[in-house]
Amino acid sequence: MDAGTRLTKRIGEAAGAAREIFELIRRHKTEVMARFLGTSPDVTDPAHAPARDGKWPVFPLREISLIVHGDLRAEDDRRGPAPGSVLIAVPSCVSSLRFSDDACATVDPSHIAPGTPRAEAGDIVVACAGDHPGASAILPLDHAPIALGSGCAAVRADGGRCDQFYLLNVLHFFHTTGRMPSTRDDLASLRVPLPPHDEQRRITHYLLELSGGMVAQERHEDSLARLAALVRDAEAVLRG
Repeated sequence: MDAGTRLTKRIGEAAGAAREIFELIRRHKTEVMARFLGTSPDVTDPAHAPARDGKWPVFPLREISLIVHGDLRAEDDRRGPAPGSVLIAVPSCVSSLRFSDDACATVDPSHIAPGTPRAEAGDIVVACAGDHPGASAILPLDHAPIALGSGCAAVRADGGRCDQFYLLNVLHFFHTTGRMPSTRDDLASLRVPLPPHDEQRRITHYLLELSGGMVAQERHEDSLARLAALVRDAEAVLRG
């Protein structure tokens, strides 16, 4: 077996290992959050959010956050940024649990009326329709406000009671385990366990570190894919 063939084989093995590590971290995040919240990651119960033996008080989402529902119809508009256009949050923009400008709808600015509901930087954008109902993601802290399509809501935690990134991790856990509702009434009444701020920050910090590990594995996998493409191209040139 020549060096090029061996290299291609090892690249494939390394890419598979990176994907396996990514999936194991993702699973570990779910299990860790389940332990923090005192529930099973494999039990689906949309009606009742978990609590740890009553140790932490549980509040409806509407009591610990401001929820803004979108009303702009954007389902038929072209997707992705375009010169002179305005981005509209639609369910696809959070389907990956990361906010994506490229998956937003766009409209002409003239279509945005004064008072149109918007998500502000740092808000959690939640899909209330589409193929991934209940998916959510933070609107990046350096992002301009964005109008909300009718299939989305923005959730802004009451900072005096709830850390925004803690709340995001809770919503992601509910979504991953099938507990996350999508209708307006069910979203507002979603029951959220609320530990003290120090505990919220501890949970958030650990899960953020795990997320960083997932991103690192994705980047490694992408780098290996580029290397594999280079090797294939070189082999094609050598074969003439």
